[in-house]
Amino acid sequence: MDKKRHMKLLTTVGLVVLVTIRCMAQENAEKMRIEQQVEKYHKIKTTGTTLTLLGGVLFIAGVVTTSNNQPDFWSDQPGNYAAGMGMMVLGGAGLGSGIPLWTVGAHHGRKYRNQLEGISVRVRMNRQSKGIGLIWRF
Repeated sequence: MDKKRHMKLLTTVGLVVLVTIRCMAQENAEKMRIEQQVEKYHKIKTTGTTLTLLGGVLFIAGVVTTSNNQPDFWSDQPGNYAAGMGMMVLGGAGLGSGIPLWTVGAHHGRKYRNQLEGISVRVRMNRQSKGIGLIWRF
């Protein structure tokens, strides 16, 4: 081989290696970003589930406490009516904030998990076309 041909071969191999390394680095950065999103929305979903369940239990306990202790204005004995109302309000707040967090976390978590599974860089050779193509799937 003469020097020109050897230099062309060396330059071509160097460019192919450089492009491959750069594509892999981009894939890893994108993959890390999506993994962070998956983790973030998993935490949101867990928080929403916890708030919904605790809020539901607290709301039901408040309804039971309130229905068993109706205010008796003629009696001097204090009842648990106010405590039951407070439990209902707190339970309703837990339900009202937990359900949206749960659904948003589940929806976006599923979306980012699907994106994470769909990221791929591969070399694909077609017999119909000339050359090698690089496929980036989102």
